Amino acid sequence: VGGEQFWEQEVSKSKFTDYFKYSDLEKVSGSRIGSEFEINRNENFKIKMPCEDIRSYFKLRSCPLSLQSSSGQFKFTGQGDGHQRGMELIKANQMAAQGFNFDQILERFYGLKSSNY
Repeated sequence: VGGEQFWEQEVSKSKFTDYFKYSDLEKVSGSRIGSEFEINRNENFKIKMPCEDIRSYFKLRSCPLSLQSSSGQFKFTGQGDGHQRGMELIKANQMAAQGFNFDQILERFYGLKSSNY
């Protein structure tokens, strides 16, 4: 987590439910676990996804640390600004461990294909 400054950002219910494709996400919480973010509605309903995907879609300053909801609003909290570009080393390492090759990893983070460089 980069930087010291904490931040909060609210997201509307419509934007939140459009992203997750569920309309009944009134009361949820979430937390960052490594490079993933886990959303919990209840003990039987959990969604895990790459933290960077959430940061990018909701235009957050950095990968969020937590999420709380109330009154139809969803509030992400985090710390630092992150550089919001480049390669997240933890995710790149995980991809390599899962068998992704150099070209696939570069394409994921930079949109580059072998013919581009």
